[in-house]
Amino acid sequence: MNFVTPDQMPHEIPSHNIYDSGDYPAALDHLRDRVEEEELDGGLLDPDTIEARREEGLYRGVSYTLHIEPGVSGSDWTDRQRSDRDALAERDREDVAELPEHLRAEITREGNVRAFLATDSSGQGHQTIVTQLLADELEVLPSAIEVEYLDSVAAPTEYGAAASRMAVMLSGAAQGLGATMKANLETLAAEEWGVDEDGVQYRDGAVERRDGDDSLDLADLAELDAAGGRGSDRLTRASYDYEHPAAVLPEFDEALAGKFPVYPTAAFAVNAPIVEVDARTGEVEILKFYTLRDCGTQLNPVIVEGQAHGGIAQGIGAALMEEFGYDESGQPQAVTFFDYLLPSIKNVPNTEMDHSETPSPFTTTGAKGTGEGGMIDAPASIASSINRALEPLGVVVDRIPATPNRVRAWIREGETTEEPAVVEGADGEASAETDGGERAKGARFSSGERSDFDGGEQAEGLRTSADERSESDRGVSDDRSAGDRE
Repeated sequence: MNFVTPDQMPHEIPSHNIYDSGDYPAALDHLRDRVEEEELDGGLLDPDTIEARREEGLYRGVSYTLHIEPGVSGSDWTDRQRSDRDALAERDREDVAELPEHLRAEITREGNVRAFLATDSSGQGHQTIVTQLLADELEVLPSAIEVEYLDSVAAPTEYGAAASRMAVMLSGAAQGLGATMKANLETLAAEEWGVDEDGVQYRDGAVERRDGDDSLDLADLAELDAAGGRGSDRLTRASYDYEHPAAVLPEFDEALAGKFPVYPTAAFAVNAPIVEVDARTGEVEILKFYTLRDCGTQLNPVIVEGQAHGGIAQGIGAALMEEFGYDESGQPQAVTFFDYLLPSIKNVPNTEMDHSETPSPFTTTGAKGTGEGGMIDAPASIASSINRALEPLGVVVDRIPATPNRVRAWIREGETTEEPAVVEGADGEASAETDGGERAKGARFSSGERSDFDGGEQAEGLRTSADERSESDRGVSDDRSAGDRE
């Protein structure tokens, strides 16, 4: 396998972007071990079941694929295609202008915290993340936090909710805002008591004197501040601009100066969808979708899980159903949702999802972007598993969606119908051997190769399964990279 190993992290790739952290071999080994344990003996990949289904024209396969999801895109490089190449050659790091994430808050007279987002949400859970993190930073209950949005006049210029960046940018802004607000409140209390700021401490939603029992809670501090005559400079109001992580890291200087794609986090996933293809009709059914996902520190596991499941569902639609078709004259054929098929609970299988956490060294909270996962990686994974299932028929999926008519055309065009090479078992029974010893007859396994996605800008192409074996070595075991099991 051509995996980057943990001791090579952070790792610069040819486009000058940097993978921040991850243990790809261990992730692959973990998922492969789980699938084999649960599915080879009496499961979906049981040898007897696979043989019986194949006699009925139903081909099963699974492919292990690993995918990178670059996140937290910078804004400065996005107009590179319109930049003068000669000017780029003379550009230096000081010319880079990235957009920070803005967040502000105030303490109300009731002792609550009102926070204001500058970037809108389309359902990603921005308000939940800010509520959760500010409650942690200010040591108050989440019910004491109210999160609203700035209007277009008050909000500064923002990149927006895109490129899997908001968990990283908002969490960094929330932590910074919380620290700023606590420092302000300590200053306010120290002034009230006439002591140095070292003589007070913020704890559990209040400021206490270190040399006594005096304490001021948030409502007290808000009342003091309102009566203090500071006007718009009140200490119970604070704002924070979280700088883009790449903008403050020397590791990204070359990429930023040259306007190369900049993504300071690299979430990743290992997928193993088990598919069954009806060779007579071309229909593809996903029997079960195994996946392990790593987005660094999970700020809110419920949101992470929901986005992953939703992304995979979207990816299934892209892999098998959704297509804008046109006739020879250019007229669209998918003009209603009767024509443009969308996935539903009928098409989305049971998803067995594991998580690992490899915190990013480049972000304040260790979080990585994860909003586009599933949609990015599921289509390639499903196509790779179809390849494995139909390998005996010489089929290679070269486009998606893999609709029934398209699959049937590939089968008709297949150059071979030979079965995979076999070896004799100790009991004289023939069985297909792939990587890791004797396995299911006809089951297709592959060592997970990387698929590198950088928002369409990465130079590295899509590679989602191991190199195809020649006819002469299909029965030979693959080498598996050693790595700690999770």
